[in-house]
Amino acid sequence: MGSNSLSDPIPTTPSILFITANLPTPEDEAAIWIGKIEAYLTDPLNAFRARGAAVTLRTFQDPALTAAAIASTYTHVLFLAVDKYIHHMPAFTAFLDATLPEARRLNPRLRIHNPAAVVRWNANKTYLAELQALDTAGFHVPRTAFLDPATTDAPALAAHLAADARVAGNPSTPVVLKPSIAASGHSTHLLRSPLALTADDVAALESMRAAAAATQQQMGAMLLVQEYLPRVAAQDGADGSGGEWSMIVVNGRLTHAVRKRPQAGEFRINSAFKGVWEPMAAEGDARVPECGRVVAGRVWEWLVGKERVLKGERGETEVETTELLYARVDGVVGEDGEFVLMEVELIEPWLWLLDQEGHPGREGLKVFVDAVLDDGGL
Repeated sequence: MGSNSLSDPIPTTPSILFITANLPTPEDEAAIWIGKIEAYLTDPLNAFRARGAAVTLRTFQDPALTAAAIASTYTHVLFLAVDKYIHHMPAFTAFLDATLPEARRLNPRLRIHNPAAVVRWNANKTYLAELQALDTAGFHVPRTAFLDPATTDAPALAAHLAADARVAGNPSTPVVLKPSIAASGHSTHLLRSPLALTADDVAALESMRAAAAATQQQMGAMLLVQEYLPRVAAQDGADGSGGEWSMIVVNGRLTHAVRKRPQAGEFRINSAFKGVWEPMAAEGDARVPECGRVVAGRVWEWLVGKERVLKGERGETEVETTELLYARVDGVVGEDGEFVLMEVELIEPWLWLLDQEGHPGREGLKVFVDAVLDDGGL
């Protein structure tokens, strides 16, 4: 155990570290990566700079980014820029489990958004099992089974699907297969005929199993077999609520929402698959489904409690002070009018925080920056 204090003074003016996931060398490639992230998050970065904060982008794989360096240099650590972290999970988990807790010990005023304990939990989609178990609390999650990738080869998957009464009763209804550690829709595969696996289905399964092998022991990686929700691809519904919805919650407030719909013939709505996105303000726009507003609020309240539990399990002392800053609550409005919760993104989701006149995300950006700089931690 090291000293309880730093030889270097703790910073007292805002100095914000945006964590990235790139390799630190070669330096020219690292610079290109940082430049892309700068462009990607131009408006949030500039908004902080306009308020007088120093802003730095550094990778968690930088050997010089030690706990002492973080504690003595930065007032806030943010994860919104940590794109592609899933490709470096051992280093990322070490950063979350060791580096950041030590930095906080050295500098108790350090703010981490979202909290390292919550990020660690949210990095594995097995968190959906917890939400699935809370159906009586108003969280409706697509039916999801969690399978061990080490033992789920093609015959085992086929046997699992054949034993599922709903699949057997609706053999033409697709089923979603995806790894529990993934991002941006990559590696997600649609089993279009779940009782007759194709060569492409088997290839997708084996690719997921190979990727999971590297993270299963450390992170508990699993395979998810999930109910497919046709409403994701619905161009509209009778009430105008078709498609997937992202409810953007910033500092506990629903600031804006985005309706996302896939291209024809596609089931993924991510930018890599050219999904069509339609942002709208949370206040004053009747298109935002009320059921989505309600569930987003419930999810946030539940997450604040979950944060306390996770921090307590790690031995953190300031568990009553929430560091939750943002959440993207993704789901669809079911045919019964209920909001079906598909995912809760708490690490590096795209939040549409754009400083553009008339853009719905502009209010979210203001709330985001104010929450960081006015938190009273300095």
